Amino acid sequence: MEFSATLRAFVDKYNPLAMPTDLIGDYLLENCTIYKVVLIVNFIFRTALMTAIMWLLPLPVAMAVGLGMGAASLVYRLTVETNCIYKFSLPAYATSMSLWFAEIAWTHGPLIASLSLIPLIMSVVYIVCDVDFEATNQGKSCCSEK
Repeated sequence: MEFSATLRAFVDKYNPLAMPTDLIGDYLLENCTIYKVVLIVNFIFRTALMTAIMWLLPLPVAMAVGLGMGAASLVYRLTVETNCIYKFSLPAYATSMSLWFAEIAWTHGPLIASLSLIPLIMSVVYIVCDVDFEATNQGKSCCSEK
């Protein structure tokens, strides 16, 4: 236990990202709209990467990887994200799967494709509303004092 405490103190003392993290964090807390945009961009980036992985793989492998990403996202949500105010793992997974299914649905005609966009729209609306709510209502967030 003592080694882990020593290691933690060493990392905290010599962390090259501490100062930029504090500066950016302070700036974002003072600029709520930019903070929300950064969070949405983070969500889009995560979703785009997950979707790209699915599109680059052949169908059976993509389905297996998709299930693996879903399981990993669920475990991440139940363990790590319990301590985070922004819970992106499952919505990003749902959005990436929606994009992937929408592409497949386009081969079956515009009606089926448009129906496949419903989960995509729902997950994007959820993320936008969640970011707005959490950034506005958290005690330590940028918008709570305004």
